[in-house]
Amino acid sequence: MIVVEELCGEIFQQLPKYTDSNNKEFAIKYEWGSEKDLILFLKQISGNKYPLVWLVQGRQTDNIFNNSSERRLRLILAKNSEQKTNRNPTVFKSDFKDCLNPLLQNVLTCFEKSGVTSIINNGEMEVDRRANYTEETKEDKTFAIDYWNAIVLDITVRFEEKANGQPKCIRQIKF
Repeated sequence: MIVVEELCGEIFQQLPKYTDSNNKEFAIKYEWGSEKDLILFLKQISGNKYPLVWLVQGRQTDNIFNNSSERRLRLILAKNSEQKTNRNPTVFKSDFKDCLNPLLQNVLTCFEKSGVTSIINNGEMEVDRRANYTEETKEDKTFAIDYWNAIVLDITVRFEEKANGQPKCIRQIKF
């Protein structure tokens, strides 16, 4: 049985580390869930939480005859915003150029080369780049407790398993 959340976790373990301008390396974190799960994650994780790939909770469509599942994924690729007072051109030349855009490309490479996933709908996807991103409620409170620079990716991916229902081996991905 295909569990998209877990399979994405196995695939994303191969994501290369992010190296900041001080040559400090950061492993890419992967988590998933609802907005409440996200708040809990942000409150409970001590130390560095970023860069983060967050899979928003969703439904998958399983095909038992083709041993596959399809899902419209919403992934939030986030980095803590250290430039909350800078305007978009500055932020896009730093956090997006140095971290988030390469992370987006690496996530797409994972789906293209894992051997267990493929991007469907002719490769169509929606990409929304958001500087100093927070989600706001009607009461002007934020869901996310941190300020992010983020890319919100909406993409449909097919996940496959062997004909006997066993997981396929995930290929070693070269970035």
